[in-house]
Amino acid sequence: MGSLLRQLMACCTHESTTSRSFAVGLAPSVTLVRRASAMRKAGMLLELQCRHNSIAFLLSNAQEGGSDSAIDVVRVFSRQVPRVFDPEAKRSRKALPVTAQLGEQTVRMEIEGMPEGGWPVNTPSWTGPCRYWMKFAACIHTLLAKHVCGVHAMGKRERLVYRGPHKRQGAYVGGLPGRPCFNAPALQIE
Repeated sequence: MGSLLRQLMACCTHESTTSRSFAVGLAPSVTLVRRASAMRKAGMLLELQCRHNSIAFLLSNAQEGGSDSAIDVVRVFSRQVPRVFDPEAKRSRKALPVTAQLGEQTVRMEIEGMPEGGWPVNTPSWTGPCRYWMKFAACIHTLLAKHVCGVHAMGKRERLVYRGPHKRQGAYVGGLPGRPCFNAPALQIE
């Protein structure tokens, strides 16, 4: 009787009254992951690799404060998404899928103040100096750095696996698949 009452209470409670578990870790939004993978495929988000004997490496190294910090830094460069004119709507739109688009002011936070060598993303703490990361604690630059380091796979969907019983397994227990050996017409004269 007690279990029936518990089950009735579970069915009657509203979903908004159930408590959700508190999020301890940070997970980037689905829109941000789509945006980062679409920009990477379009060539607008890329990792910059400077040679150690180049002037750009020495200048960026001096700005960071030493050569030991450059080991754990991935430089990510992002370009602005080009706008394409849409004659049906009579306005220009971004050349990205709709699911990967963000607002104009939000996109400006990704690029504003970016140095010529790209944003330096700190790989041990997965932090970046762009304003978008400062506000949301995740940005396209950190996602690309994680993808380059092999921590996060962009562009791969979660694999779905059917864990239920397979109906075909029980059908072939006694015989072989295909046409039966002694197949005859239904009204056979003997």
